Amino acid sequence: MSSMFQGCGSLTGLNLKSFNTSEVKSMHYMFQGCYSLTYLDLNSFNTSKVTDMVCMFMGCSSLGTIACDKAWSCQESGDMFESCRSLEGAVSYDSKKTNAQMANPTTGYFFVTGPEVLRAYVQMSADKKTLTFFYDNKRGTREGTTWDINKKKKMPMVVNTPHGQVSTKTTTPPPPRR
Repeated sequence: MSSMFQGCGSLTGLNLKSFNTSEVKSMHYMFQGCYSLTYLDLNSFNTSKVTDMVCMFMGCSSLGTIACDKAWSCQESGDMFESCRSLEGAVSYDSKKTNAQMANPTTGYFFVTGPEVLRAYVQMSADKKTLTFFYDNKRGTREGTTWDINKKKKMPMVVNTPHGQVSTKTTTPPPPRR
């Protein structure tokens, strides 16, 4: 599966639920350069035999969510999450932490999914004209870009311009009131 989707810069989503990865040994550069990719559900991935995940998600700068309920480990995983600055799971992306130690849903970049897991998030429509707020478990199935509104990270804001046009910007949300 090495380099399978490498350089697919226009790719925004994939359905990988039927992939059988039980005998795969290398996933290096698998999604490298997929800078338009926003969501991946990798719950079906069996990585027990994988020994190389080097640069697996490198350059996936729009990737906000990797849904996976299991922790992965791998001998070779340098720069696995390099430049994945939109990634949010149990923790927000840290450019100093880019190897397989972060491939987990407890202290890493993976996002726990399931019918019982509800999340608050905001979604921007594909035409970038509408923001919709949700509290549900369907974030990965929404079209457009989504942001977790529980994190202290930049999120979208709608601004009316002097000419009556709608513009979208990002802003850091204020701290929660107590």
